[in-house]
Amino acid sequence: MSNSSIIVEVSAAIRQQLNQAILPDQPSIVELTPPREKPEKDLVSLWLYRVNRNGDVANNERMRTDAGELLHRPLPVDLHYLITPQFTVNKTEQQVLGSIMQFFHSYPSLQSQPSEISEDIKLKITPELLSVKQHAHIWQALAQPFRLSVSYLVQCVRIDSLLPPTKAPPIQKSEIRFSQIVASSSN
Repeated sequence: MSNSSIIVEVSAAIRQQLNQAILPDQPSIVELTPPREKPEKDLVSLWLYRVNRNGDVANNERMRTDAGELLHRPLPVDLHYLITPQFTVNKTEQQVLGSIMQFFHSYPSLQSQPSEISEDIKLKITPELLSVKQHAHIWQALAQPFRLSVSYLVQCVRIDSLLPPTKAPPIQKSEIRFSQIVASSSN
């Protein structure tokens, strides 16, 4: 079960995960901000640039509570992140980006689950292959020159419905009947 703050919690969990993995001696280097043209310090921008509904799981069956009520389907969303290392030394940017990609390749699901996510739900983190045109559109929207970056997709975050559960007791008994269809003669 998760409420609308789950998006913030997922972003914070990814930030914490990256801070511990890529540069443990600088624990607050990853920031949840869009990339800047001239940052004041070395940082890694973890920017949530797009959220969209996941149509693949939108029609999954409704879940039943222990009391026999049916929960309304949650809103499944995918989170798209642009990760941009911004360092004064280009070699460091490439090294950090390589470390981030290596980490997500080795651990393709969210390691530290936000409190709103149950343990049986795994959030997958996969590289998102953007075309050059799509990448250019992102940087145009930022009104900045292109920087070395990579995009990752987090699937599938579920936001619970605000509607109360529906009273729907489970089927207690089912009955199957058969009958023969007799053709009528119309002479």
